[in-house]
Amino acid sequence: MCGHSEKCIYKGKNMLYALLEIEDNHILLAASEMPLFYTYLKYASEDKSLKINYDEADNEQYQLVYGSVLVNPLYEFDYKELVEVVDKMKGNALLELIDENEIRVSAYDDIFMLQNGKTEGNYPFVALMKTKSTFVPNYSCTMFPSIKGYQVWESLVNRKFLLACRYATKPVGLTIEKWKNYISQETMLSINEIADIYTGEVLGDT
Repeated sequence: MCGHSEKCIYKGKNMLYALLEIEDNHILLAASEMPLFYTYLKYASEDKSLKINYDEADNEQYQLVYGSVLVNPLYEFDYKELVEVVDKMKGNALLELIDENEIRVSAYDDIFMLQNGKTEGNYPFVALMKTKSTFVPNYSCTMFPSIKGYQVWESLVNRKFLLACRYATKPVGLTIEKWKNYISQETMLSINEIADIYTGEVLGDT
């Protein structure tokens, strides 16, 4: 796999995210996660203790983080069901795989989604988030919930959704009580224009 950007092209399509089929399982992965997939599988089988600082973003200022909620097609949620699933993850640790030894942890305290995404299973969102992640144009930071009692690899392959985070802003006066006053639905829709989940044949690296 090449780098995790819009320059990933497979069969004429941008390939930021793909559905990996292993036996009867469907695993939603980012391009950046593919090289790490078997590394974290090995960690899980060996029960390797990873140093994860679940409190690393606690002292960060709130940001409005925009992007897309991508749903694993294995889970046939309607919009209302997805909202319930995503709402249950408020305050939960969000994991972002940086490399084979580093995992960044973030969390959202509230989230708002639009129903009219670019494609089915792709919903624009904005979240009130604390994170140390940096957001670079044309790249996505991929975050997913840490499932209680699961190792990182298990949370990765069993995730029902992921957050493709694309852009962040820190409006003056941003608070948990009034954060929705700062939401731009125009920004939500424009940021949602990311590559679809690719389910076709991978022809080779670029």
